[in-house]
Amino acid sequence: MLKALIRKDLLSLGTMFLQGKKDSKKRSKGAIVGFILLYAFLYIMMAALFLMMAFFMGPDLFAKGEAWVYFIVMGYLSIFFGIFGSVFSTYTMLYQARDNEMLLSLPIEPWKILFTRIVTVYLFSLLYGSAAWLPGICVYLFSGFATVTGAIYSILMFFEIGFLISAISCILGWVVAEISSRVRNKKIFSLFFMLVLILGLMVFRFKANDIFENMMENAEVIGEYTKSHIYPFYLMGAGAAGDTVSFLLFTAGVAVLFGLVYYVLSKTFFSVTMREAKVKKAGYSEKAVQVHSVRRTLFSREMKHFFSSLAYMLNMGMSSLFMFVAAGAFLVFSGTIREAIGSVSGIPELGAFIAPLLPAAAALSGALIAGMGPYTAASVSTEGKSIWILQTMPSKTEDILYAKIMMHMVLIGVPSLVFMAAAIFVLKLDLLPALEATLFLLAFELLHALVGLFEDLRHVNLSWTNEAIPVKQGIPVMVGIFGGWGAVLLIGVSVYFLMRFVSVPVILGGWIVLLLLLCLPLLNYIRTKGVEIYNYAS
Repeated sequence: MLKALIRKDLLSLGTMFLQGKKDSKKRSKGAIVGFILLYAFLYIMMAALFLMMAFFMGPDLFAKGEAWVYFIVMGYLSIFFGIFGSVFSTYTMLYQARDNEMLLSLPIEPWKILFTRIVTVYLFSLLYGSAAWLPGICVYLFSGFATVTGAIYSILMFFEIGFLISAISCILGWVVAEISSRVRNKKIFSLFFMLVLILGLMVFRFKANDIFENMMENAEVIGEYTKSHIYPFYLMGAGAAGDTVSFLLFTAGVAVLFGLVYYVLSKTFFSVTMREAKVKKAGYSEKAVQVHSVRRTLFSREMKHFFSSLAYMLNMGMSSLFMFVAAGAFLVFSGTIREAIGSVSGIPELGAFIAPLLPAAAALSGALIAGMGPYTAASVSTEGKSIWILQTMPSKTEDILYAKIMMHMVLIGVPSLVFMAAAIFVLKLDLLPALEATLFLLAFELLHALVGLFEDLRHVNLSWTNEAIPVKQGIPVMVGIFGGWGAVLLIGVSVYFLMRFVSVPVILGGWIVLLLLLCLPLLNYIRTKGVEIYNYAS
């Protein structure tokens, strides 16, 4: 039974290369090879980064007889990336697998199902952890300082670190599952969970060079601190360097930890997996019914649809989130920004050039962020097979499409006003330039909304099997994102070259008029041809 379950899970992992997400049809041989090469390339690039770090750090430590310090640093990196890479998939693999309910309904002990899931988690842990540990082993083995026991133990330690990563990932996955099973809105919780991941990746991406440099420069300090304060990890480094007692103690510690984690998970797996969130039953209470207009009701429906779709929120909502983040960054670093502008303004040639550009720069920065989220570009396609429901209601199709435009303007327009308020305050813009920059940003976002809806009507896709397909892979979304960024680049270039002949406010005003004029034919298309497409879409 265990062999069959493990084989099933391993085969399911291969479907990501063998089958397409959209139609579940088998990929062509070329596509399969392409996907494998892509993932291999990403892995090799990451491993090359750690190989370079190990190459510059290792020989000096080996010559001092401090190989244990070297393996502590590489072990930290391996464990960190192993946990960071696998913890977010561990929760899904253990508790959100599609066949959990089916398997639990069969005469199969829950511990066997859990065991097969943990095998998959272990393989993922090895994969992510190996990106740092295997390059470290290679540098050690070919350095000329490796001992026989060090070579053997460092290789065996690779598999032990896999168990350690799996145990920690399972603990974190269990915590997430416990919280998720008790909250009312799982999608909001999942969205928060993914945002933490994305923000963590962004922070690490910007700090990676500093982190690696500090670790290489302070490797001995890290080693001594570990030896005196985090002794189990000192055993890991000393064991990998060839100390038999340290290796055996670390092995025993990992075995005990992994055993305890597996025991707890096996006792709670069924209850956590099958638990429904405890939601307070709504009691009936008589109250007056509020009557709203058709357009307001349709707009409310669009907003509810957006906030009920995790894929929609995660992929489109990032633009609104980053708009708030950018506004906060303006305020937090206001002193630095004003100081930089003041120093530049002190130079006559640069001051005369920079000052008029500040309103346009603020507006274009907002437009660049807004271009990340073409909300309307998937608003029709995400209706899917349920599009007929709206078509049977006593509402005009034109009002349905307008509601989608209004959703876009509210979701990105409100954060944009917050962003512009922060920019105006920090840059100390005068009233008229500030109003012009704000109007430009809103005009750009209106055109962006209309272009997204125009493209979604032309390339509507209602036959998807996963809502992430029209949101992430649809042609309208690609046109909305890259077209928006291209437009920002074009406007920025035009401002740079035309400001030699006319003032920046005139240029910006001209673009406001042009953007609004471009909206007119798109509005006409949506009211005529777009209505026809929507009516016959189902």
